[in-house]
Amino acid sequence: MQAFQAVLDQHRSDESSQESSDGELNQEFEKNEEDEDNGGHYEADSGIYQEDEDEEDEEDEELRVELLRKVKQEASQMSDIQREEAKEEEGPDWKAMLFQQERQTEQYKLKYIAVKEERMKIEAKSVEQERKTQHYKTKYNTAEIEKKEMEVKFTEQAIEIEKCNRKLLNQKEEVVNLRGQLNEIRPALEDYKEAKIGYQELA
Repeated sequence: MQAFQAVLDQHRSDESSQESSDGELNQEFEKNEEDEDNGGHYEADSGIYQEDEDEEDEEDEELRVELLRKVKQEASQMSDIQREEAKEEEGPDWKAMLFQQERQTEQYKLKYIAVKEERMKIEAKSVEQERKTQHYKTKYNTAEIEKKEMEVKFTEQAIEIEKCNRKLLNQKEEVVNLRGQLNEIRPALEDYKEAKIGYQELA
Protein backbone atom coordinates (compact mmCIF):
# COMPACT_ATOMS: atom_id res chain seq x y z
CA MET A 1 0.00 0.00 0.00
CA GLN A 2 2.91 2.43 0.73
CA ALA A 3 4.41 1.75 -2.71
CA PHE A 4 1.01 2.33 -4.29
CA GLN A 5 0.60 5.68 -2.44
CA ALA A 6 4.12 6.77 -3.50
CA VAL A 7 3.36 6.06 -7.17
CA LEU A 8 0.07 7.94 -6.88
CA ASP A 9 1.81 11.00 -5.31
CA GLN A 10 4.47 10.95 -8.04
CA HIS A 11 1.76 10.81 -10.69
CA ARG A 12 -0.02 13.80 -9.17
CA SER A 13 3.28 15.74 -8.99
CA ASP A 14 3.99 14.97 -12.67
CA GLU A 15 0.50 16.12 -13.63
CA SER A 16 0.96 19.37 -11.66
CA SER A 17 4.33 20.04 -13.33
CA GLN A 18 2.90 19.25 -16.75
CA GLU A 19 -0.08 21.57 -16.19
CA SER A 20 2.31 24.38 -15.11
CA SER A 21 4.43 23.84 -18.23
CA ASP A 22 1.32 23.76 -20.42
CA GLY A 23 0.13 27.00 -18.79
CA GLU A 24 3.40 28.77 -19.60
CA LEU A 25 3.26 27.54 -23.20
CA ASN A 26 -0.33 28.72 -23.51
CA GLN A 27 0.57 32.17 -22.13
CA GLU A 28 3.45 32.49 -24.54
CA PHE A 29 1.31 31.29 -27.43
CA GLU A 30 -1.50 33.75 -26.59
CA LYS A 31 1.01 36.59 -26.18
CA ASN A 32 2.47 35.90 -29.61
CA GLU A 33 -0.98 35.82 -31.18
CA GLU A 34 -1.82 39.16 -29.52
CA ASP A 35 1.45 40.69 -30.69
CA GLU A 36 0.84 39.39 -34.21
CA ASP A 37 -2.49 41.21 -34.26
CA ASN A 38 -0.75 44.41 -33.13
CA GLY A 39 1.88 44.13 -35.83
CA GLY A 40 4.73 42.96 -33.59
CA HIS A 41 5.98 40.02 -31.65
CA TYR A 42 7.00 39.09 -28.13
CA GLU A 43 10.47 37.76 -27.40
CA ALA A 44 10.04 34.89 -24.95
CA ASP A 45 13.69 34.88 -23.88
CA SER A 46 14.10 38.61 -23.24
CA GLY A 47 10.48 39.41 -22.38
CA ILE A 48 10.66 42.46 -24.70
CA TYR A 49 7.99 43.33 -27.20
CA GLN A 50 9.43 44.37 -30.58
CA GLU A 51 7.75 45.77 -33.66
CA ASP A 52 8.08 43.75 -36.88
CA GLU A 53 10.46 45.44 -39.26
CA ASP A 54 9.72 43.58 -42.46
CA GLU A 55 8.00 40.58 -43.97
CA GLU A 56 10.84 38.27 -42.99
CA ASP A 57 10.16 39.03 -39.35
CA GLU A 58 6.49 38.22 -39.94
CA GLU A 59 7.42 34.90 -41.54
CA ASP A 60 9.74 34.16 -38.65
CA GLU A 61 6.93 34.96 -36.26
CA GLU A 62 4.56 32.63 -38.11
CA LEU A 63 7.16 29.89 -37.95
CA ARG A 64 7.60 30.58 -34.26
CA VAL A 65 3.85 30.41 -33.67
CA GLU A 66 3.65 27.17 -35.63
CA LEU A 67 6.55 25.82 -33.63
CA LEU A 68 4.80 26.77 -30.40
CA ARG A 69 1.69 24.97 -31.59
CA LYS A 70 3.69 21.86 -32.33
CA VAL A 71 5.43 22.11 -28.96
CA LYS A 72 2.06 22.48 -27.25
CA GLN A 73 0.66 19.49 -29.17
CA GLU A 74 3.72 17.39 -28.36
CA ALA A 75 3.49 18.48 -24.72
CA SER A 76 -0.16 17.43 -24.64
CA GLN A 77 0.70 14.08 -26.21
CA MET A 78 3.57 13.67 -23.77
CA SER A 79 1.19 14.46 -20.91
CA ASP A 80 -1.19 11.74 -22.11
CA ILE A 81 1.70 9.30 -22.38
CA GLN A 82 2.87 10.21 -18.89
CA ARG A 83 -0.63 9.69 -17.54
CA GLU A 84 -0.80 6.24 -19.14
CA GLU A 85 2.65 5.39 -17.79
CA ALA A 86 1.66 6.64 -14.36
CA LYS A 87 -1.44 4.45 -14.49
CA GLU A 88 0.70 1.48 -15.42
CA GLU A 89 3.14 2.31 -12.60
CA GLU A 90 0.28 2.55 -10.14
CA GLY A 91 0.12 -1.22 -10.24
CA PRO A 92 -2.93 -3.46 -10.13
CA ASP A 93 -6.32 -2.50 -8.81
CA TRP A 94 -6.10 -3.93 -5.30
CA LYS A 95 -9.83 -3.73 -4.69
CA ALA A 96 -10.57 -5.61 -7.91
CA MET A 97 -7.88 -8.16 -7.11
CA LEU A 98 -9.23 -8.60 -3.59
CA PHE A 99 -12.77 -9.00 -4.93
CA GLN A 100 -11.55 -11.50 -7.51
CA GLN A 101 -9.62 -13.40 -4.84
CA GLU A 102 -12.66 -13.50 -2.55
CA ARG A 103 -14.76 -14.69 -5.47
CA GLN A 104 -12.28 -17.44 -6.30
CA THR A 105 -12.11 -18.38 -2.61
CA GLU A 106 -15.90 -18.65 -2.52
CA GLN A 107 -15.86 -20.75 -5.70
CA TYR A 108 -13.20 -23.05 -4.25
CA LYS A 109 -15.21 -23.27 -1.04
CA LEU A 110 -18.33 -24.27 -2.97
CA LYS A 111 -16.33 -26.80 -4.98
CA TYR A 112 -14.86 -28.20 -1.75
CA ILE A 113 -18.32 -28.53 -0.23
CA ALA A 114 -19.62 -30.23 -3.41
CA VAL A 115 -16.66 -32.63 -3.47
CA LYS A 116 -17.11 -33.33 0.25
CA GLU A 117 -20.81 -34.06 -0.25
CA GLU A 118 -20.00 -36.33 -3.19
CA ARG A 119 -17.37 -38.08 -1.11
CA MET A 120 -19.85 -38.54 1.74
CA LYS A 121 -22.36 -40.02 -0.72
CA ILE A 122 -19.72 -42.40 -2.04
CA GLU A 123 -18.73 -43.37 1.51
CA ALA A 124 -22.39 -43.91 2.41
CA LYS A 125 -22.81 -46.13 -0.66
CA SER A 126 -19.65 -47.99 0.28
CA VAL A 127 -20.91 -48.53 3.84
CA GLU A 128 -24.28 -49.71 2.51
CA GLN A 129 -22.55 -52.03 0.06
CA GLU A 130 -20.35 -53.36 2.84
CA ARG A 131 -23.43 -53.90 5.00
CA LYS A 132 -25.17 -55.79 2.20
CA THR A 133 -22.03 -57.81 1.54
CA GLN A 134 -21.79 -58.71 5.23
CA HIS A 135 -25.49 -59.58 5.28
CA TYR A 136 -25.20 -61.88 2.27
CA LYS A 137 -21.99 -63.33 3.68
CA THR A 138 -23.80 -64.13 6.93
CA LYS A 139 -26.68 -65.71 4.99
CA TYR A 140 -24.19 -67.73 2.95
CA ASN A 141 -22.39 -68.91 6.07
CA THR A 142 -25.74 -69.81 7.67
CA ALA A 143 -26.79 -71.73 4.55
CA GLU A 144 -23.41 -73.44 4.47
CA ILE A 145 -23.82 -74.49 8.11
CA GLU A 146 -27.35 -75.74 7.43
CA LYS A 147 -26.05 -77.63 4.41
CA LYS A 148 -23.39 -79.33 6.49
CA GLU A 149 -25.95 -80.19 9.17
CA MET A 150 -28.23 -81.69 6.51
CA GLU A 151 -25.29 -83.65 5.11
CA VAL A 152 -24.60 -84.99 8.59
CA LYS A 153 -28.26 -85.92 9.03
CA PHE A 154 -28.32 -87.54 5.60
CA THR A 155 -25.22 -89.54 6.48
CA GLU A 156 -26.80 -90.62 9.77
CA GLN A 157 -29.99 -91.61 7.98
CA ALA A 158 -27.98 -93.52 5.41
CA ILE A 159 -26.24 -95.35 8.23
CA GLU A 160 -29.59 -96.18 9.85
CA ILE A 161 -30.94 -97.40 6.51
CA GLU A 162 -27.86 -99.57 6.10
CA LYS A 163 -28.40 -101.00 9.58
CA CYS A 164 -32.03 -101.73 8.78
CA ASN A 165 -31.03 -103.37 5.53
CA ARG A 166 -28.57 -105.54 7.39
CA LYS A 167 -31.19 -106.48 9.97
CA LEU A 168 -33.63 -107.32 7.20
CA LEU A 169 -31.02 -109.39 5.45
CA ASN A 170 -30.25 -111.22 8.69
CA GLN A 171 -33.93 -111.83 9.26
CA LYS A 172 -34.25 -113.22 5.76
CA GLU A 173 -31.33 -115.51 6.43
CA GLU A 174 -32.96 -116.62 9.67
CA VAL A 175 -36.20 -117.33 7.84
CA VAL A 176 -34.33 -119.39 5.30
CA ASN A 177 -32.58 -121.27 8.08
CA LEU A 178 -35.83 -121.86 9.89
CA ARG A 179 -37.41 -123.15 6.71
CA GLY A 180 -34.45 -125.46 6.22
CA GLN A 181 -34.77 -126.72 9.73
CA LEU A 182 -38.51 -127.15 9.28
CA ASN A 183 -37.92 -129.18 6.17
CA GLU A 184 -35.44 -131.28 8.06
CA ILE A 185 -37.80 -132.07 10.95
CA ARG A 186 -40.88 -132.45 8.79
CA PRO A 187 -40.33 -136.22 8.06
CA ALA A 188 -39.72 -136.86 11.77
CA LEU A 189 -42.84 -134.90 12.56
CA GLU A 190 -44.79 -136.97 10.07
CA ASP A 191 -43.45 -140.16 11.65
CA TYR A 192 -44.41 -138.78 15.07
CA LYS A 193 -47.92 -138.10 13.87
CA GLU A 194 -48.28 -141.58 12.40
CA ALA A 195 -46.92 -143.22 15.57
CA LYS A 196 -49.27 -141.15 17.68
CA ILE A 197 -52.24 -142.17 15.56
CA GLY A 198 -51.24 -145.89 15.75
CA TYR A 199 -50.79 -145.68 19.47
CA GLN A 200 -54.21 -144.16 19.85
CA GLU A 201 -55.71 -146.92 17.73
CA LEU A 202 -54.09 -149.63 19.85
CA ALA A 203 -55.23 -148.05 23.05
